[in-house]
Amino acid sequence: MINSPQDILNILQQVPQATAIYDNENLHIAYANQDMLDMWSTTDRVLGTNLGDSFPEFETQGFVGILKEVWRTGETYRANDVPANILLDGIPTTFYFDFEYRALLNENQDTYAILHTAQEVSSRLEAWSAVRKKEMQEAALNEELRSSIEEQRALTEEYMAINEKLSNTVDELSNSYKQLDFALDQSRRAKEASNLGMFDLDVQQDILVWDDRCKELFGVPPESEVSYTRDFVTGLHPDDRQMTLAAVKDAFDRKLTGGRYDIHYRTLSQTNGKITWVHAIGNVYFDEADKPVRFIGTVMDVTESVLSRKLLEDRERKLQDTNEELAATMEELTATMEELTNVNDDLATANIQLRHSEQVNVEVNTNLQTAFEQLSNSERRLNLALTSAKIGIWEFNIATEVVHWDERSRELFGADEKEEIPYQLALQYIYEEDRKAVADAISYAQTPASEGYYDIQFRTVGQMKDSLTWVQAKGRAYFDNENTPVHFSGTILDISDRIQSQQRIDAFNRAIAQSALEQRLIVDAGRIGTFSYNPTTNETFINKHTRQMYGLEDHAEVTSQDLFQHRYTIGDVEQDETIFEVIREESNFDLEFNLQNALGDKKWLRIVGSKIWNEENHNLMAYGVIIDFTAQKMEEKRKLDFLGIVSHELRSPLTSLSGYLQILQVKSKALGNEKFHELIVSANRQSVRMKVLIESFLDIARIGEGKLRLNKTEFYAHELLLNIDQMLQQTVTSHTFDLQTDGEHMVLADRDKIEQVIINFINNAIKYSASGSTITIEAKKQNSNLYIAVTDQGAGIAAEDQQKIFTRFYRVENTYTEAVSGFGIGLYISKEIINLHGGTIGLNSAPGHGSTFWFSIPALGKIE
Repeated sequence: MINSPQDILNILQQVPQATAIYDNENLHIAYANQDMLDMWSTTDRVLGTNLGDSFPEFETQGFVGILKEVWRTGETYRANDVPANILLDGIPTTFYFDFEYRALLNENQDTYAILHTAQEVSSRLEAWSAVRKKEMQEAALNEELRSSIEEQRALTEEYMAINEKLSNTVDELSNSYKQLDFALDQSRRAKEASNLGMFDLDVQQDILVWDDRCKELFGVPPESEVSYTRDFVTGLHPDDRQMTLAAVKDAFDRKLTGGRYDIHYRTLSQTNGKITWVHAIGNVYFDEADKPVRFIGTVMDVTESVLSRKLLEDRERKLQDTNEELAATMEELTATMEELTNVNDDLATANIQLRHSEQVNVEVNTNLQTAFEQLSNSERRLNLALTSAKIGIWEFNIATEVVHWDERSRELFGADEKEEIPYQLALQYIYEEDRKAVADAISYAQTPASEGYYDIQFRTVGQMKDSLTWVQAKGRAYFDNENTPVHFSGTILDISDRIQSQQRIDAFNRAIAQSALEQRLIVDAGRIGTFSYNPTTNETFINKHTRQMYGLEDHAEVTSQDLFQHRYTIGDVEQDETIFEVIREESNFDLEFNLQNALGDKKWLRIVGSKIWNEENHNLMAYGVIIDFTAQKMEEKRKLDFLGIVSHELRSPLTSLSGYLQILQVKSKALGNEKFHELIVSANRQSVRMKVLIESFLDIARIGEGKLRLNKTEFYAHELLLNIDQMLQQTVTSHTFDLQTDGEHMVLADRDKIEQVIINFINNAIKYSASGSTITIEAKKQNSNLYIAVTDQGAGIAAEDQQKIFTRFYRVENTYTEAVSGFGIGLYISKEIINLHGGTIGLNSAPGHGSTFWFSIPALGKIE
């Protein structure tokens, strides 16, 4: 169940869609997630501004006018494939978007906010544009193939032009897929919108990781590496160090604390000596032997609240001490009055018996002196206590209706120097809205029903009438035997800080309640499925959109098995592990799965979320969102199907064309025209290259459908490498090849597919290394595997490119690769082939030091 605004925030952080909220008719930007800020090419500095002021280009393009019309009419506006110019580094750049402006209406059907969601589809339009160009080129190619053989020279020249256009088109398609992958990568980024510092301690390796906020709280520069002893232990305030380290030690004892860590302590900056109060919360994770392995948590700056609380506690304690001392003084005064009464009785008796007992007279005088000294001491202590606590003393003469104020009381009321003031004039120093309540409280205190007690909080305005001070007045009225009030006095204390703190807390609670309402409306407006799951109790709560996706009835009970029992997929291949197992093991998860709900509908769903510690129930909760992306999945499948169909259709005319070119090659040699013969040979080489490209596209389609199959046989890898080396020596003159093997090794594998991987490595080495350099081909036995590597002396590959080099349609772009053509599919297919063999594939490279591409597959044996 979603119980708090924090739950809503945790859920919204998982939404992989650009989202913004405008909360007034001037399009005030109240909220924008990181995906929307990235799409606008800006930062969170635009929050709190108007859209038209921060992005004038949106107004000139008409988007601001559409939004204002949506606000006025309350009608939702949707559009697809719309171009928009966005300033990137000051340069207008055109992108295409699917977007929706949804008006959020209150009970009066008036617009109170607009929910703006968007998705960049530039790559989709570019891809379809490329496909349409490709279809036109295919038609032209088929028309040219129907021409007569007598016009072969014109046909060859036309084919070469078409082939060049097709190569450019495929390059554009490659760039489109790259932009699509980049957009998908950007959409997965989540912005942490809190002021918490994060820490992660690897207990066994003794490695401590702090984020920038955590370093700031301990006074450590952002670029510095941190350690547990040097930065954490030394950064603790000396007075809190022993307590904090003891709490860490207890957290490492699973039986004692269960790994829970929750403590307040102070940090002492080593650079500027700044003291900061922090609240640290964390959890220790243990291995099967109950030994701590990871310690992860957060720290938050609570200096202001701690100091405010301490100041309030000190003032409350001083007030309590003063009240207690005042009560003791009043009791002493009462006792003294009673004692004086007894003394007077004794004096009367002494007067009657004066002649009989002078000793009694002396004793009475002694008692009077002692009582006077006690009264003086009590009065002195009372004055000291009142002065130290900044408490004012007042007295109301009921008979004359005159108020007597001490200096502190006059200061709190903002009155002049007069110690006595008429009661009605004294009321004028009280804030007008509070004046009647104070007068009523004073009147009620003078009635026997109140027992004389007076206690009220009100505001004073001072002489200038321009400042308000919150005070608390306490006192008591005393009555005679006829219940007539004869004395009324008390104290007054400044409580402005306490009232202001409470007002800030109340305002914050109201803001949280409003934020929670708005966030729930956003989730409903976006039709996003949400869930929360308690791994400890197995309690599971979902919203109505999740029920609709799963085809569940509105009031049917839902368990974690209902949601998470499905196996997730990678690509279109279903994995052995279930979503439930991933959520149990991982802190963050982003999974896709195929669902057939109770109604028989098949759909693709994506579940995104993370596990977060919940302070309310003291459990590690899993929160997340569920998104229906069936339409996107079907579109992707249609693209792959189209790619496979086009590749199949191209293969037949290409086969015919290759046959024609081979005939021309034979006849041109007999004609003795060397230039014509070279053109035919070049055209034939391009047709072979086109055939390899088409086969690669077919392999991609087979991989996407899980239909790439191996034809495994037993063969010696050494023989395969010798054949490849012989072919290279005959056909490649630009580079030198060095084959290094440690013997003959037999493998059970698909010979053609393994040769395809090796040739791909070699072709890349030829493309990306200088002419005349050496390419090394190495084969050796590693344990029970055959290791084959191809090393070049090229420019090398940067670390950020190495992470994506084996993904589909990815190509490295720099000054060394501008003149090199390619489609970014060879390494992707090579990886899938090696994975099907149960092997591993990778590369070792550094900029300026060449690259080594390698793979390893199981070997059957070795002959020395």
